[in-house]
Amino acid sequence: MGAGRSRAELPVFFFDGLSLGIGARASFVLHEPRYLLMADECWAGDRLLLCASVEQGVNPSSGQAAVLARMQSRTADGQRLQVVLAGVRHATLGAVREDVQKEGLWYARTAAVAGINSVTSAPVAGGCCTIC
Repeated sequence: MGAGRSRAELPVFFFDGLSLGIGARASFVLHEPRYLLMADECWAGDRLLLCASVEQGVNPSSGQAAVLARMQSRTADGQRLQVVLAGVRHATLGAVREDVQKEGLWYARTAAVAGINSVTSAPVAGGCCTIC
């Protein structure tokens, strides 16, 4: 878990059209500095994050639907990083904040982490690849 945040506050991975179903797995190629930081923070901690779909140019907001996800793997390739995320359960974003010291990485509080074991993997099926 990253310094300065509680387990109930997680990084938010968001973009227009992001889709990750519960029990599904998806592969993403990350290149934005904030998402590279997010991946490092998640991997070093409990590997949990929130995934949300927002319209282009819009930031995540309190009350928005999301998916609690677990980062299952990460592979570095030069300036890019490929991660595999697995959808764990539906979530609702609570209080959200942007951390400008972390390249604009967003965080949200959520109650969805209650009862989630930080070391077990989520069940997964299938997969797809999205580049962001």
